[in-house]
Amino acid sequence: SEGWSGMFSANYGFNHFANANAAINYTKEGKSFRFSYNLKYEDDIIDGNLNRRFVYAGNWLMQQFHSARTVFNNNIGVGTTLRLNKKNRLTADVRFIMPRLNTQQQFANTYGTNELQSVENRSSNVSWNRENIDGAISYTHIINTQSSDITLRASVSKIWGHRPSYYFLENDSIGKSNSGGSPLNTSVQCDYKLIREYGRWDAGVKFSYRQNDIYHEFYNMDSSQWVYSDVYSNDLLHREFIPAIYMLFSSNADKKFSWKAGIRTEYSRVSLQNDKDAIDTATNHLFVGPSLMLNYKIKSKKENLKQHISLAFNSRISR
Repeated sequence: SEGWSGMFSANYGFNHFANANAAINYTKEGKSFRFSYNLKYEDDIIDGNLNRRFVYAGNWLMQQFHSARTVFNNNIGVGTTLRLNKKNRLTADVRFIMPRLNTQQQFANTYGTNELQSVENRSSNVSWNRENIDGAISYTHIINTQSSDITLRASVSKIWGHRPSYYFLENDSIGKSNSGGSPLNTSVQCDYKLIREYGRWDAGVKFSYRQNDIYHEFYNMDSSQWVYSDVYSNDLLHREFIPAIYMLFSSNADKKFSWKAGIRTEYSRVSLQNDKDAIDTATNHLFVGPSLMLNYKIKSKKENLKQHISLAFNSRISR
């Protein structure tokens, strides 16, 4: 429908939770433009006690802890669909996601060993932050209005994640860390559809590339200076290259007996690099996955009762 349309919703939970969503769409003469915004806030407080006694060694621990967690998310999306003419359509969408999560913990520990007893207070402040951008674009060309079309699609998702963490003993800094990763997911594919009286053909090719660059940096406080710790610090680079080709045939579904048969072939190369442990390795795998579905309609004396029995076989890959 042409013109303006929109939606707004808001929710509040008595358990420290609130979110809001808004979406606006404008359509005119085959062109539509859309905007959406999502907001979420949540906080959570946990107080607890932990008592442990180690019978064999005679040690014991009494711990009181307080944990406060805060979540704040933003999600903004914009997109458009353009019907260039009766046979060509272009769709594009972009989304920005910016979640923030912070956890602050306090621990009051009492240790006991036989007749000896010691007390310490620890605390930590850890944040999980990221910036995420997702984009997708598709172009469809209708070769024949009744029988065939071809679609090109491309997508990308990029994340910049970081987790700064700080640790304290008796309110003095004893350690800090900075961890993060930057996952990248991309894909490009082309799909073709052809409809005939006897059935429908679907075929396509797709290339996917995935990457994740992860790092962990740890520091200890020594003589009022931060000293890099090689014990827990680490890095990891993971990559996947996956080209694939696939085809599916579906017989006429209006017949009493119908069937579908398809095959997907893909070649994957996965590499892993780690500087600290001097790892540089790669694996290659060829996967051929067939699929088959048989469907048989059962006659019924009741006019509105439709029954069928089907048998399906699929072969899927997991990495």
